[in-house]
Amino acid sequence: PMVNDAITFGKAAAANALSDIYAMGGTPLMANSIFGWPIDKISLDLAKQVLRGGSEICNSLNIPLSGGHSIDSQDPIYGLSVTGIVTKENLKTNAGAKPGDLIILTKELGVGILAAAHKRGIGNPDQDEKLYELLTTVNSLGAVLGKQKSVTSMTDVTGFGLLGHLMEVCEASGVSATLNWNAIPVAEEANELAKSFVLPDNAMRNWNNYESKSAI
Repeated sequence: PMVNDAITFGKAAAANALSDIYAMGGTPLMANSIFGWPIDKISLDLAKQVLRGGSEICNSLNIPLSGGHSIDSQDPIYGLSVTGIVTKENLKTNAGAKPGDLIILTKELGVGILAAAHKRGIGNPDQDEKLYELLTTVNSLGAVLGKQKSVTSMTDVTGFGLLGHLMEVCEASGVSATLNWNAIPVAEEANELAKSFVLPDNAMRNWNNYESKSAI
């Protein structure tokens, strides 16, 4: 779990799973829960809250949550197996970018920094609220963008950050990209933490992997 709030954990996990379908221009048809819970360590009341959070996200998008599978596990685990549909001509991958394309981000960046502060207990209420908002926002716009012929490639930005996922697009498409830092939407709450060098654990690992392929 990226957060300590059980309902938000459920919402975030569901939003993340559904966004994988939207990130390829698809529309989710149905979902199944994949759930593991340490029943001898954490109360079942919290487990119910996690499931409720996932259900609320699915309901808000009219996606049937038709069932699932649960096990007794050592750590809390929750996600969705999602089935979606897309026509072949509207399918978008990370391999279709063309020279001259513009890069569009549908959400502010900063989840990794905000989550790091939250997990370390140093985030303030405003920062936590922003984290919850970003984690539970589904990229459903992808289903609309996928129908646009002018949109050549799509991907989601998760654990490898903007740079890592953009490099995947560039390498798969045989192009390079130029970023204008001042044009990148970053949550102000995350900027405040970055100024104090609050970074996620994998920030330097990511940079070490991508530094040789980027220039400032």
